[in-house]
Amino acid sequence: ENFRDKLLKLRNYELYRLRKYFFTSAISVSMYSSTPLLVSLATFAAYTMGGHTLDVAEALTALALFDILRFPLFMLPQIINRIVEAGISFERVREFLLCEEYKSVGEGALKEDGEVWMKN
Repeated sequence: ENFRDKLLKLRNYELYRLRKYFFTSAISVSMYSSTPLLVSLATFAAYTMGGHTLDVAEALTALALFDILRFPLFMLPQIINRIVEAGISFERVREFLLCEEYKSVGEGALKEDGEVWMKN
């Protein structure tokens, strides 16, 4: 394989991973946005399935409490996502810092007119 083929192969793999990341991120955002609504619906359903009667006073009180909890419920999954992204970033930085040093270019590698020659 020549250098261009290797580069294209790596770039295609990177694009595949980016597509996968953005697709997963879109699903996560959709789920995060619907979390407060799903929590309130699940709570009301569990309350009524338990044999209780849901009257207006209890429903409005619960909705007020869910409104207070909306921001924390919305932010919790995003915070978990950011923690995972930070862990990935730290791993990349660690791999970079622990990789072997590159050998310096020796004398005579550059021509006087600015051309660069590479040996395979």
